[in-house]
Amino acid sequence: MLASLPRELRLIGGLAVMCRVGTPHRTTVDVDAVARDLPRVHAALARLAVLSPGGGQYRFAGDVDLDVIDIAAMTTDELLAQLGATAHPLTDLELNVVAHCWAHDSATAVDITEMRLAAMATRMGTPRPRVSSGTRNTPPPSPSIAPSSPVAAPVATRTSADGSINIA
Repeated sequence: MLASLPRELRLIGGLAVMCRVGTPHRTTVDVDAVARDLPRVHAALARLAVLSPGGGQYRFAGDVDLDVIDIAAMTTDELLAQLGATAHPLTDLELNVVAHCWAHDSATAVDITEMRLAAMATRMGTPRPRVSSGTRNTPPPSPSIAPSSPVAAPVATRTSADGSINIA
């Protein structure tokens, strides 16, 4: 999904932090991005999405939600000058606007490798003798239907640096 997103998007939020830190930093359930001139990239996003209710919100296959924040049409420095940041402290809202603009302007490309982990059973301890003695004498269950075929091993995919992913 990430490789198919327009190049104008810059990832922010939990996924971007995880890509920079290298390990999960915080739980995230969606993908967050910023774009300059969202109406220009909306058509491309709406074509890729399963659902596009508007307001920068998109749902993709697999229940993956993408939230896109439309940022100012000017650079961070121009925005700071317009807000008069040197004359008075920025409000929380102004700081939020500047931070999203800065995330877009300072983004750099990062390679992302997608991996899917298979579930694995592990032994959590050694049963006591009275518990383990019954396990040797108990026959295995008889299934009422035949087992299904195992799932094929996942294939790792990689998004190249010249792809469409930019991370703040």
